[in-house]
Order: sequence, then structure tokens, then C-alpha cells
Amino acid sequence: SAPPTALPYEPVRCSSVSCNAVLNPYCQVDFRSKLWVCPFCTGRNHFPPLYAENINEQNLPAELVFPTTEYELPSIPNAGPPAFLFVVDICSHAEELSELADSLTQALNLLPEDSLVGLITFGTNVQVHELGFEGVQKNYVLRGNKEYEPNLVQQLLGCGLA
Repeated sequence: SAPPTALPYEPVRCSSVSCNAVLNPYCQVDFRSKLWVCPFCTGRNHFPPLYAENINEQNLPAELVFPTTEYELPSIPNAGPPAFLFVVDICSHAEELSELADSLTQALNLLPEDSLVGLITFGTNVQVHELGFEGVQKNYVLRGNKEYEPNLVQQLLGCGLA
């Protein structure tokens, strides 16, 4: 479920330069020290003053209560076309995968034409699919029984931070 209305302020973000994740119900919260731990990078973050003044176990901000939160941002810098990333668990029955394929096709047809679209599938392996190439399809396969260093994955996918 989601809050009854869009939140009229900027999301609280992880302070790690390489993360920038948004405060969410999966974050660990230390109410004494007024810190939250990012579930993605495990970075420790201070709550903004307004949150820190009022937060406790009985008084939580919407971001820590609802798994889906919509923000109505006062100003959005032009960041280019919208990007959508579909992450699909392919360890399902053929019938479920067929229904999922139909749903994904419907979703793709509703996206703006200039959208950037990504697809990651996972099962025994994780596959990152490069879309938008005519002819030759490009996939990156990461074995599920091997650990990869983040910088190696960034290098492999060509998305290292500058």
C-alpha cells in the first residue's frame, strides 16, 4: 500500500556518493542516535533535523511505513529521458512466465517513446540484457555460484563511476 497522497517534499537519500538510495521501510533505524542504515550499501546516515526531532518507534515518517511512496517534487532538473528497469525472476512455471511476458509487453507499450529500458533476469545465473540493438543481441551473464567485486561488474557493464 502507499500513503494516501504524494509526499510534497524531496526524498531523504543515502549520503554515500555511489549509492543515493531513498529512505524506505527496509532501512534499519537507530532511534537513539537518529541514524538510518541503507540496505543497499550499509552506509550510516543521519536523519534531517525535522525527522530527527520527531522520529520514534510510534512516530515514523511515511517512507518507513509504506513500501511504495510517491513524491511530488517541487522542481525536477532535466535529467534526460525516463528510465525503467525490469528485474524478472525466471524460476517460475512456463505458464506464469508466459503471463509475465504478456504483462511486460503491455507495460512496454505504455512507456514514453524516448524511454530507456533495461532488463535483468535471474535464476541460476543473473543476466543483464542490452536492449535496443538491431540484429545482434548483447547479454552479460553472471554465474549465481560466484561472488563478483562491484568494480569488476561496473567494468564489465561499462557503468563505472567517474
